[in-house]
Amino acid sequence: KTLKELRPILRTVFVLRDIEGLSIDQTAEVLDLSPAAVKARLWRARLQLRELLNEYFSRHNAPARVELGPKQAHLARSVPRELSLRINGRTA
Repeated sequence: KTLKELRPILRTVFVLRDIEGLSIDQTAEVLDLSPAAVKARLWRARLQLRELLNEYFSRHNAPARVELGPKQAHLARSVPRELSLRINGRTA
């Protein structure tokens, strides 16, 4: 429902990148846009979705809740560790 509130081009970029998993370059090619335009539209789409979801959850007095599947849970654990290693000059 919230996705439908996005402008069509923002929704399309968001779906191709964040749902279908296309790269920036692939998305740019499919939509005949520059990679910079794809990045800008994706940023705008994510920002607008964040605002819409925050508004929804504050209006319904419901906490935002995300349940992670096994793959996402693994990433949630490994990414902070990898970033910490890189920040400290070590490799994973």
